[in-house]
Amino acid sequence: MKLQSVEISGPQIGLPMVLHVSRVRSHTANRISWHSHEGYELLFLLEGATAYEFGNRETVRLRGGHFLVIPPRTVHRGLHNV
Repeated sequence: MKLQSVEISGPQIGLPMVLHVSRVRSHTANRISWHSHEGYELLFLLEGATAYEFGNRETVRLRGGHFLVIPPRTVHRGLHNV
């Protein structure tokens, strides 16, 4: 299955302080390279499992039903290269 991504601006759904809300669905695993954001990143994992790495900090592992809040300008990436 191909990657399915949907993005909506926050103001469109009554959330004026949110830049955008996106949903990504993929049956193909790949690595998210080192990056950061100017605002908060909120991740909600509905199914499956993944892990994120934060510089020299501890690895954070997520499973379906977990969420993660990443502060602004925090450099992070997906842990696994699969």
